[in-house]
Amino acid sequence: MGACPRATRHPISPESSRTPAGLVGDHGTQLFKPANPLYLFRGTLTAVGTSNVTVHVTGGNRHALRLLIGSSSDQSFTFGSSTIFLLWQGKVPTVIDPSKLVVGDRIAVRIRAAMGSSLAQVESTAANHIGDREPPATP
Repeated sequence: MGACPRATRHPISPESSRTPAGLVGDHGTQLFKPANPLYLFRGTLTAVGTSNVTVHVTGGNRHALRLLIGSSSDQSFTFGSSTIFLLWQGKVPTVIDPSKLVVGDRIAVRIRAAMGSSLAQVESTAANHIGDREPPATP
């Protein structure tokens, strides 16, 4: 399977309109760099409340896993009105509301919190994104 040709960064041209879209990304010359680090927790959803989700954490990124040292793997994370909930079906995400989350599903919770935050501070910060059945991370 060969590489996909990339269209130029101009308004829609006849060349790019004939090329079928593969995966679409938002690439640019100036990338937005978040002020706070990402705390990524992966695991199994065990409960859904009105403003929080409880997850049996089985993985995550370095920032998240360091906070869990010496703590229970069952953690409760807060969400708010700005939290985005996505249900993944293959590589296609669909925006859902919290009531559509299913206990037992594989879930990923993404939180941006200040560097050096404690586990309690991260858990009380509203999640930016909660993904249900999110595809596994690629190495």
